[in-house]
Amino acid sequence: MLNDRINGWLVIDKPEGISSTAAINKLKRFVKLSKIGHTGTLDPFASGVIITAIGEATKLIDYVMNQEKSYEFSIKWGARTDTLDPTGVIIQRSIIIPTLEEIKSCIEEFKHNSIIKQQPPKYSALHVNGKRAYKMARAGQEFSLVEREVFLKSIKIINHMNDTTTFEISCGKGFYVRSLVRDIVDKLGACGHVSYLRRIKVGKFTQFDSIKLDYLLQLLHNACQLEMFFDFLKPINALLDDILVLRINEQEIRALRQGKKVQVKNLNCYEGQKLIACDITGYKVIAVCIFKDSELIPKRVINDYDLN
Repeated sequence: MLNDRINGWLVIDKPEGISSTAAINKLKRFVKLSKIGHTGTLDPFASGVIITAIGEATKLIDYVMNQEKSYEFSIKWGARTDTLDPTGVIIQRSIIIPTLEEIKSCIEEFKHNSIIKQQPPKYSALHVNGKRAYKMARAGQEFSLVEREVFLKSIKIINHMNDTTTFEISCGKGFYVRSLVRDIVDKLGACGHVSYLRRIKVGKFTQFDSIKLDYLLQLLHNACQLEMFFDFLKPINALLDDILVLRINEQEIRALRQGKKVQVKNLNCYEGQKLIACDITGYKVIAVCIFKDSELIPKRVINDYDLN
């Protein structure tokens, strides 16, 4: 177990067959002195990248949730399941297997860099009148989920063989691959479900930047390998590339850490813009601030900086 407070990010490769919550809980046993969270769930049947926040990094989860994500997924044609994935019960079958040209024509309707309307799957973790949708679905309760707009940057076919077609997509926050598959299948007048799903990228971090969960747990179990753990721990500022960085002096650091506003001059920002206030090196994050009336207003103060 790590006996010090840890702050930073881990890019974890979650295996299939375990929920995101269960994966995070396995880590909690080793970082008991630090809070831990993550920036987006993956279904238990799915694998791939989960960005995990530890310690003070948990204060910044809301600021990185909107980062673009990329997935690989496969549609297995011929059967629709109630969950739209391989964990569900088959509720409909069809002998129709669309041709590659038909599939290409269909996905062209989901234009690149576009906002599309999408109804979330009933077997999801969304709340309906205070209850989880998937629990209501399992109980056979009738309910509906509101259609919403989501961002689809791109979609392409990477393989089509026999009864399975594999795709790669890039999309924004709140996007459901299972809903996209349901809509593709319906447009083609066929049956199908997601048979494979892997998140391959979150923001700038890809699957090749990640560490397998089992390997990470092995390092944490073995005291002589603990130093290797810190090789994979990324600093707090590693996921904040999209927010403007402003370097401040020690007097300004003290003020922000006390929750006070800091006057700034000649800063080329718009009202309400988010900024990261860092120390003079630009390495240590002091706070996430809002710029308003020529002042920095601290919204999230990071307690990972020692002043003499």
